[in-house]
Amino acid sequence: MNSQGSVVEINRILLTTKNESVTSTELLARVESLKDLWLGLIIISGGHFAAAVYHSGKMIRHKTFHQYTVRKKQGGAQSHFDSKSGAAKSAGASLRRYNEKTLMEKSHAILKTWSELDRCSVILFRALGADNRSILFGGSDPVFRKGDIRLRTIPMVTRRPTVKELDRIYGVLTTVKVVHNPSSYYKTKNVTLTIGKSGVKSSKQVTSKKSSEIFEEDNGLNDSRPRRERSKIVPTPAKELIEDVFTTCRDDDVDELKAIVSKTDSHCLKQALTSSLDDHGNTVLHFCCRRGRLAILETILALGADPTMTNNDGQAPYVVATSDKVREVLISFRLANPEMWDFDKASIPDKLPQAKKTSGTCAKSAKENTQMVKNTRRVIEKKSCNSFKKVIDRITSCHLCNKQFHTVPLEADGKPFCSINCVRAWRYS
Repeated sequence: MNSQGSVVEINRILLTTKNESVTSTELLARVESLKDLWLGLIIISGGHFAAAVYHSGKMIRHKTFHQYTVRKKQGGAQSHFDSKSGAAKSAGASLRRYNEKTLMEKSHAILKTWSELDRCSVILFRALGADNRSILFGGSDPVFRKGDIRLRTIPMVTRRPTVKELDRIYGVLTTVKVVHNPSSYYKTKNVTLTIGKSGVKSSKQVTSKKSSEIFEEDNGLNDSRPRRERSKIVPTPAKELIEDVFTTCRDDDVDELKAIVSKTDSHCLKQALTSSLDDHGNTVLHFCCRRGRLAILETILALGADPTMTNNDGQAPYVVATSDKVREVLISFRLANPEMWDFDKASIPDKLPQAKKTSGTCAKSAKENTQMVKNTRRVIEKKSCNSFKKVIDRITSCHLCNKQFHTVPLEADGKPFCSINCVRAWRYS
């Protein structure tokens, strides 16, 4: 708060790191240094690369390019698919592997040549996945060290990496907000009112009233008339909370989610977990199931994420799951909490697939079948070899013309002949 009683809001990502604690004197010194701020922005996602350096509100340098690395209509990098299902031999797969290597080499070379990054006091990045992060931190000569205090992840939802998107992120994170009347501003809250018995909910922005004011209004009513129980006023999650929860799920960061849980109202958190993230009605549970975020999936289920909620296409999270491991987590959750939700509505089976239960038996049977095939092949090869030897043993040369043949020979005086003509010629010779 300044001398005029106004509150100045500055995004904390520009001042401190995630777990850093600073004194008020140090904080004020960092605020003063923002006048000459050098800021770096880097986004690597889906084969897209976008990076820029800003100084005093101006873009000093930028670079964007794209490589075809994502499998069309299926999603996911080619290297991720290869690690799960083996290397495909198609032309498209080979091209994507080559482009992934090109993306890593080109991005690394660009960032290493930017001397402006050394002057940046804050570097914000978004690089999901081991391959994308290896561009920044991998190799014998990495662009950044993992312990660099300037590095911070972008604390907001990002779109396709472009110059326009970099400008948007820079504008949002560096905007300073001045609140001239903080007492009334911070009292205003988003609340959800439950109207009547129908349970219809409507979201409105209202100013909280003191309990004494509500009591005075109630005194004006007829005390003899039976009163209906007043509906509870419950807060709705702020947009920032929904974005924070989504960001932790996207980054598969369980520790960050636990930090959000520790300082958030349980009802607001539950609503944030069940709120729609996009125009298609997908929730964070849909996102985790589709992207295979196993580390955080069990956590959000335990926090109250509703597996029965469907998107606009009528699909439950289990339906959009793209891997067997995700389905196993959901099935195991049902088995551990059979009465928590209507799991039949969520399309979650009540038992693991038979193939999963008898995986050891199947592996043993497959091994036995392989051994049987090898033994059969060995017997066939042995029989073929013996047959060939017998054929060789049956080959005979004609005593007269020396012609080789494998049929039963004609004999005269114990000598083999290939035909009757050779026998006659031998007799009259």
